[in-house]
Amino acid sequence: MEQLAGVFDGRFKEQKSPESIWTPVPDEVVPKPRPGGCAIQGTKFNSSNSFPDDMLTFVKTHPLMDEAVPSLGQRPWIVRTMVRYQLNKMVVDTNAGPYGNQTVLFLGSSRGTILKFLVTPNRDNTVTNSNVFLEELEGYNPDRCGTDSPQARQLLSLTLDRISHSLLLAFPSCVIKVPVARCQLYSRCMKNCIASRDPYCGWTRGSTCSFLRAGTRLPFEQDVEHGNTSHLGDCDGKSKFLLQQ
Repeated sequence: MEQLAGVFDGRFKEQKSPESIWTPVPDEVVPKPRPGGCAIQGTKFNSSNSFPDDMLTFVKTHPLMDEAVPSLGQRPWIVRTMVRYQLNKMVVDTNAGPYGNQTVLFLGSSRGTILKFLVTPNRDNTVTNSNVFLEELEGYNPDRCGTDSPQARQLLSLTLDRISHSLLLAFPSCVIKVPVARCQLYSRCMKNCIASRDPYCGWTRGSTCSFLRAGTRLPFEQDVEHGNTSHLGDCDGKSKFLLQQ
């Protein structure tokens, strides 16, 4: 919070013309009272209605601050390369998994897909190298939405519905509901289920990869931290593998 306050108390940024580079605004040309401050009772400006016009104009024309708020660890938490779309929506489930102690990040893209990551910060909440890309979910459905084009695939909003364990994706012509996990993809292969490291999924006694609700009483096997499968045999698409004792 100190870093946030420091940036917003710092210099503003401006572009004097569309062809100009962005430069800091000199302190002496910033109007008084300083834009971004609150009206204070008992002063000349005890209501936002009393702010002078030059201050309000400055706010409209200077939406950026000169300094950036640094990320924890001073570097990106997640890096995704070789993609041809923009990531423009984000929701976070900080209570994922049967124990409610895992963090899963969902990033919505401009082509209607969702990237799903397991985020595992260090004890001091700094960035770690162990953030895991779990899967890419196809959110847009041409059959449901009636058309398929870059404009139709523009993701307008992304919401996490915790009750139904689903993501709600709003597009220009439709709303799509997508489950937060597809454990059935590993339903008959214990090795793939454990290796997925998906906190929503676990290998249950019925020899299947099942969705694990918070506080479940089902006995299950799961290794979100490491995804260790060295004790398991390979999957052949038909066999069911039990945990070796």
